[in-house]
Amino acid sequence: MLRNLPNEMPEMALKCVVNVLLLSRFLLDIKLPRLSLMRYIDVNDSEAVLRAIRLCAPECPIDMIVHTPGGLVLAADEIVMDENAVLGPVDPQVGQSPASPILSVLEHKEPKDIDDQTFISADIARKAVAQMRATVRELLSERLSGERASALAEKLTSGTWTHDYPITAQEAKAMGLPVTTEMPPEIYQLMSFFPQPTCTHGGVEYIPVPHPGGQRERKA
Repeated sequence: MLRNLPNEMPEMALKCVVNVLLLSRFLLDIKLPRLSLMRYIDVNDSEAVLRAIRLCAPECPIDMIVHTPGGLVLAADEIVMDENAVLGPVDPQVGQSPASPILSVLEHKEPKDIDDQTFISADIARKAVAQMRATVRELLSERLSGERASALAEKLTSGTWTHDYPITAQEAKAMGLPVTTEMPPEIYQLMSFFPQPTCTHGGVEYIPVPHPGGQRERKA
């Protein structure tokens, strides 16, 4: 455990946690922990991930550790979630609006009552949904039958829910995704070094000491 290390040694403590993960799992860890509501993955992040992957032999397993309001995890062989973590739909967004409601305008209004900008947005929305659905179907087809992959791709991309709908681990597992909640305890230690950036001091305080019999006391 690392809670006894002095506060002036955060970098050494971080390296200790990473080394424990590498030695115990024999894999490459890629971390994307600094994404917040005001920050999105950009091309630099994508290229950094690709550079890290190229360091690995083809048979080397890779852990992608993501701490973010959203993330596409459909390509994973296994999705490890905290019991309280959630995933989200991958329905496309066009500008400030979800694609699905834009398309619904065409179904509820006569063409003469629709302005040009809405027609343009609807055309983009139709293409965005088709493209996303094809990508999701391709990723899912590696683990699900063609029919199940198509049905789930439709559900995740067609605006079944609002874009911020929380998909729990139980619901994701029921959909057929390879979800487990057996999170290695070292991951919690690792993520404690990467708090989500905020403009103010957090409003939650507690004594970070495990209590006997508590749910968070896990055996490695």
